[in-house]
Amino acid sequence: TNTSPGTFLDAGDTYNPTSDITLYAVYSTQEAGDAFTGYAKVTTAPDDWSGKYLLSTGTYTANGAYDSNGANGHLVRETYTPGNEEKANWEFTLAKVGNTGYSILFPDGSYYLGYASSTNFARSTTVVQSDNVAYLWSPSTSGITNVSATSRKIADDGTDDFRPYSSPSSG
Repeated sequence: TNTSPGTFLDAGDTYNPTSDITLYAVYSTQEAGDAFTGYAKVTTAPDDWSGKYLLSTGTYTANGAYDSNGANGHLVRETYTPGNEEKANWEFTLAKVGNTGYSILFPDGSYYLGYASSTNFARSTTVVQSDNVAYLWSPSTSGITNVSATSRKIADDGTDDFRPYSSPSSG
């Protein structure tokens, strides 16, 4: 179902769903003990992409903010090369959804979808299910592509934000 607890649960909290629901773990960034160790460019595809990431070209990085363009919008970017400075409020979370793809949960608590004919994102706070393919993404070492609109890849628009493009001119 599309039922969710509405907020993240803390250790020891309980949640009793009223119907069948799949719950997903929340992953943390790379750490040594309790210390943040930095960000590293993903150059080899892992077996499971679940975890926290920054969306970056290497020069520009999505800062976690959603720039509304009416009901739809873009991801705001800033000049930042990922390294040892922690940007936890910029991290997005990939979570595997069935065998179909990955949801993208952004810092504002929204899941983003891509349209087949638009360079805008829409967003929802409803937990993504495997039948919501517009909200599912396929990550790779060369970018993130929408499952339902396979020509749409998240890319830097060359001016001030990231959007889903069918022919991205940047990484």
